[in-house]
Amino acid sequence: MDTKTVGMIGLGLMGTALTERLLEAGYAVWVHNRTRDKAAPLVARGAQWADNPLSVCDRVLFSLYTTDTVEEVLGQLNGGLRPGQILIDTTTGEPEQTVRLGARLAARGVQYLDAPISGSSEQTRRGEATAIIGGPEEAFAACRDLFDCCVRQTIYAGPCGSGSRMKLVSNLVLGLNRAALAEGLVFAQTLGIDLHAALQVLIGSMAYSRIMLTKGISVRPAAHEGGFPMNRTIILTLSAGLLALAASFGKVSDAAAGTPAVDPAVPRIQMTLDGPMAARVDGIIDNWLIPAPDANPGMLEMMRLRDRRPPYENPVPWAGEFVGKYLTSCALFCRLSDDPALREVTARVMRELIRTQAEDGYLGPFPDNHLLGRWDLWGHYHCMLAMILWHQDTGDPEALQAACRVADLTCATFLGTGKRVHDAGSHEMNMAVIHSLGLLYRQTKQDAYLRLMREMDGRRWHQIVSAWCAPVNDPLRVSIQDMELVVAIEQPGGGCRCPADAWRTACGVTWPWSRSSRS
Repeated sequence: MDTKTVGMIGLGLMGTALTERLLEAGYAVWVHNRTRDKAAPLVARGAQWADNPLSVCDRVLFSLYTTDTVEEVLGQLNGGLRPGQILIDTTTGEPEQTVRLGARLAARGVQYLDAPISGSSEQTRRGEATAIIGGPEEAFAACRDLFDCCVRQTIYAGPCGSGSRMKLVSNLVLGLNRAALAEGLVFAQTLGIDLHAALQVLIGSMAYSRIMLTKGISVRPAAHEGGFPMNRTIILTLSAGLLALAASFGKVSDAAAGTPAVDPAVPRIQMTLDGPMAARVDGIIDNWLIPAPDANPGMLEMMRLRDRRPPYENPVPWAGEFVGKYLTSCALFCRLSDDPALREVTARVMRELIRTQAEDGYLGPFPDNHLLGRWDLWGHYHCMLAMILWHQDTGDPEALQAACRVADLTCATFLGTGKRVHDAGSHEMNMAVIHSLGLLYRQTKQDAYLRLMREMDGRRWHQIVSAWCAPVNDPLRVSIQDMELVVAIEQPGGGCRCPADAWRTACGVTWPWSRSSRS
């Protein structure tokens, strides 16, 4: 076995940090990533690109988004697998899926270590993280040199899957520590205690945890001009991995264990409403959301008939938004109600919408000029948003795939083509697609989505926000999506920076208008 050559597949934050550690330790590192441009900085530092590191290296590390992604990549690079190899998977994966993957690889003579990293990418870059290892002890011993150069502490947890199980335990305690710190600081604020002093007391007392040093400043409420109160935050994360793990030990009911996988990155809380609010929610469900598909079949029919000859009757420019807004409402109301009829209707309409999607990803009612006119992107934005929300709560893979196909079509149409989203019809509406691109980028880490967001001329955002600063009478211009999309471009890692004063003024214009429009 070549002990000075190692492969790295996946060059996100963690994969990049691990690669840098290996290069600094003198290893010859062959790197691979879905988008090759991510490898350029590491190649400049001495790494080598490989179309398939499995064909080059005896030991290969993986640092990917989920176990599903690991299996997908292994399927694509399958030809490089050979007996005697050791695969080291640092992905925070689903434990039982990890065990099955290890068994399949073992049948081919390939040893597999699940080795999630506890610590941030910056801690890993400094050599301060911890690796939790599950898998064959002899494979662990054969890779000890890699762990010693990458992390401060390496803990062997047991057979394959043990590393992923222990990472779930660690993440649970970490989340509870964060929630406790946030609650404590809010309590201190309500008592009139200086927050800096409160944090220093906690750090110096028996209440101390390391999260206070790494997250204490970011958890502290900011000093807002005007004395805006900090919202009380309760972090309750329900991980499908935790459910599956508990179910394997008989700790949850069969019904809970059979719940479809959900996005573990999305905090969620189960709410039970009562009184006037519950009556309002029930009324909307019973009188709109459940009967709407039968009462207004046109919102789907216009999608099905868009290519009919002679052409389907010419819809209004914003017709594509109807079914998307309807399904977004359904998905959000499913979070407020356990009404089985609502869930059944939502699932049915979602399936029917996905069936209308064209092969290239188009999901609108128009027969031509796709995405390049009318409010076509606006309609696609609403459909994508509904699919993303539904996938977050149900794990429906078809919904996520359909949303990604729309995003891929959008990128194929505008990314690097000379065409601009801003010029595709009504920009104040169509630019909202950046919000769904941002949500999908967080979910999939698809680099093209982020690049298209950045390619949308940042100067135009200042113009849009400035337009909000003038009083308006047109309700279509007072749309929360326009605000959401600016937030979306801020969060995934770059883009414009809107002037704080303009942003504050725009919000000030919107709020009085929305109040007067309801009265």
